[in-house]
Amino acid sequence: MSSKIPKPTFKINFPRGPFEINEVYFHLYLHHTPSGPDSNQIEIVNRNLHNSFGSIVVKDWPLYDEFGPHAKLIARAQGLHIQAGMRTQNWYNSFSILFEDTRFKGSSLQVMGPSIEKGQWAIVGGTGDLAMARGVIYKKNPEKIGRSMIIELDIHAFCKSQAIIVKRRVQGSEWYKYRDMDVNGVNRIVKIVIFRGDIIDALIVYFERNGQVENTGRWGGNGGNRAEFTLKPHEYITSVSVGTTAMSMQTVVGSLTFVTNVSTHGPYGARADISSAILSSGLGVGGRIIGFHGHAGRYLNGLGVYVKIKVRGKMPSLDLIESGLKKKTLLNCYLSGGNLLERVEIYSSDGVRRSRIRERK
Repeated sequence: MSSKIPKPTFKINFPRGPFEINEVYFHLYLHHTPSGPDSNQIEIVNRNLHNSFGSIVVKDWPLYDEFGPHAKLIARAQGLHIQAGMRTQNWYNSFSILFEDTRFKGSSLQVMGPSIEKGQWAIVGGTGDLAMARGVIYKKNPEKIGRSMIIELDIHAFCKSQAIIVKRRVQGSEWYKYRDMDVNGVNRIVKIVIFRGDIIDALIVYFERNGQVENTGRWGGNGGNRAEFTLKPHEYITSVSVGTTAMSMQTVVGSLTFVTNVSTHGPYGARADISSAILSSGLGVGGRIIGFHGHAGRYLNGLGVYVKIKVRGKMPSLDLIESGLKKKTLLNCYLSGGNLLERVEIYSSDGVRRSRIRERK
């Protein structure tokens, strides 16, 4: 078992369709030590019947990321197994996998099924980042090491991605033709094309929906020199700096800088003498910009963003104070105190728009 090519400890396939479902894989090693000074289980009921029928054992099995001596503890399987077979040994298991590793700390999987070393277990629930999980655990290659049995686990589950989408207001002018991107089912932004000189003449956004690449079309006029950048598969935009200026008796976007989780693209354009603002996705764990809206005529006149916010457990307090501004947005009952000074629209994770805005002073 130790000579095999190692698999990644976990992998997440983010949703490609309109439904907020994540596909999750874990590759872990369970240590089952039934007896001895290092035992990780204890029998609490022994009926002394044939085949130990009715016996109940409490367990706390550790799960590691690899087989060898340098393995890192990822989670613990805590619960019960019961000898449910009258004629044969058939230990029925019911336990929770409680994650201790930083990435999924506080999340859990609920597991049920027969046997300890062979076959499969069913994943019947989950919490935290693995909320409402459903799937299967494949057990294979049990290997005896001293008093312990080490069992390789391939965990495959589907779970709900808890998220909301927030529409942030436009920076720049709102007097020209409104442009909007339908973000329902959008998985990620793929590429940004900017046409610019001293200002931003036009913008094209390429994005992925249902596994297909689409684009917004050209927002703006026909001028400007073309520049573009393509995002890597796991790269996403975290903030956009928008600078505005005056051109031909109108307010236009004079500069754009895109910051991702791995690098910075820009600045594009060179003028920001009227205003400068940062449209940020820093609204919660896993926040990312997944779309744009704005106004454009002969030039790009204003730009706003759609932010997808990952929600873990109870809806968090969302403080949307813009950098350098004293404006605050209240999202209905999710915030307390302060005044509502700008409009924000919220979309549910299933793509159905719902009103969650209430002005108060």
